[in-house]
Amino acid sequence: MARADRLGTTITGMVLSVVLVFGAVLFVAFFTFKPADETIKTVDFQPTVAAAMKSGPFPPAVPVPVPQGWQATSVRYRVSATDPDLATWHLGFYIPDDEYAAVGQSNGRSDEYLPEVTSKGKSEGQQEVNGQEWTRYRSEETGRLSLVLTQNQLTTVVTGTLTYEALGEFAASLKPL
Repeated sequence: MARADRLGTTITGMVLSVVLVFGAVLFVAFFTFKPADETIKTVDFQPTVAAAMKSGPFPPAVPVPVPQGWQATSVRYRVSATDPDLATWHLGFYIPDDEYAAVGQSNGRSDEYLPEVTSKGKSEGQQEVNGQEWTRYRSEETGRLSLVLTQNQLTTVVTGTLTYEALGEFAASLKPL
């Protein structure tokens, strides 16, 4: 009988210990859990554009006007540390309904730049935008679509989760400031 009592006490003690530990975990989780912040972090791209106009080898292209509801979420203008005549530009936008679009430019080697900015996209033909032939790219890895135009050693890429037609409208709105 003593053995049965010890067995019952051991099981009861173990269950009680598990309940106490679980309760402590719930208590800590209740006071430390914070829901994810659902707001979109926006950036002001105008200061970066102004700096690029002063010191960069090319004026960055931006949509004029920025479409209604689009929010700038990322901006970069980088001049090469080894060659001040080479630079890259990036401006990304959050679009309602969880869409994304960006413009990127580089006056460096397009064979190095394009795989990065198109997510290793493959050429899918041409699309006319404002009388210019842009090349369509589709990434098998991400499904992202891109339009690419190279003129005077400056490669411009519009890319994102939009359709080719919507990317064409975005490309048509680009102006160097």
